[in-house]
Amino acid sequence: MVVPLSVFDPAQIPDPQGKQVVFACRSGRRSVTASQAAQAAGLPYDSHLAGGILAWKAAGLPTET
Repeated sequence: MVVPLSVFDPAQIPDPQGKQVVFACRSGRRSVTASQAAQAAGLPYDSHLAGGILAWKAAGLPTET
């Protein structure tokens, strides 16, 4: 699910149906903010992609466009 932080509403996160929710962004900064907002709303989502997609790509991990 792709949601800009400017319109992110933790209440709109769909039920992950047993899957882990991980917030991600380009550099990892906005994903921390989204994770904190979700936690403040009482949701148990505290994972984010450290370093963002830039770190993911730098590690040679696969991506899709």
